[in-house]
Amino acid sequence: ERKAGKKRISYFHPSIEPFVREILSTTYGVLVYQEQVMKICSALGGMSVTEALVVIKGIGKKKADVIEKGRKSFINGAAQNGVPKDVAEQYWDKFITPFAFYGFNASHSCCYAYNSYITAYLKANFPEEFMCAYMNVETRRRKLDRVIELEEECQKNMGIKILPRDINKCELRYEIVRRADKAGGIPFSEIRPAIHCKGLPTAAAESI
Repeated sequence: ERKAGKKRISYFHPSIEPFVREILSTTYGVLVYQEQVMKICSALGGMSVTEALVVIKGIGKKKADVIEKGRKSFINGAAQNGVPKDVAEQYWDKFITPFAFYGFNASHSCCYAYNSYITAYLKANFPEEFMCAYMNVETRRRKLDRVIELEEECQKNMGIKILPRDINKCELRYEIVRRADKAGGIPFSEIRPAIHCKGLPTAAAESI
C-alpha cells in the first residue's frame, strides 16, 4: 500500500525520522530485514553493530537480562540523540522487540521470497505436477495427515481429481494419469494416489 501510494510513508515520530529514514527508505518505512534493526539500534540507540546483533539474538532467544539491558541502552542512546524517553520506549516496544522475534536477515528473506515466487508459479501453471510432487514429499516424510489435507485441496479447491485407491494399480508414489476426453479429445490429468495410507507401514506397502 505504501509502495502504491495508497498509504502515507511514516517513520513513527518526527524525532526518530532523521535516524531511520535512510535505513528504511528502500522498504517504505517498514522494518523488513534484521540488518535494518541493527542499523537503527546503532544510529538511533547509540549501540555498536556488534552490540545490536547480540541484543537481537537475545530477544530471539527470549533472554530477559539481554532484552532489559538492550532496552536501557537503546533508550539512553536515543535520549542523547534528542528523542523523548517515552517515544524511544514506544519505538523499542512496538518495533524493535516484536521484529527481533521473527525477522530474518536480508539474504534469508531473499531466499524465502524466491522460493515463494517459484512455488507459486509452479502451483499456478503446473498444478497437477506441483501437487503430485508435494504429496510425494509429504508421504516420504510420513506426514499422512498433511497428505490427506492436500488431497482434499486438490479436489475441493483446484479441480484436480484424485482417483480411488486401488491395490492393483497404485504404487508407492503419487502419479499423474493423463487421459483424453472421448467426446472432444481434450487431454486432462488425474492423480493416482500412493498406496500409502494412515496405519499402513512403509515396509507393508512395499511388500504389497
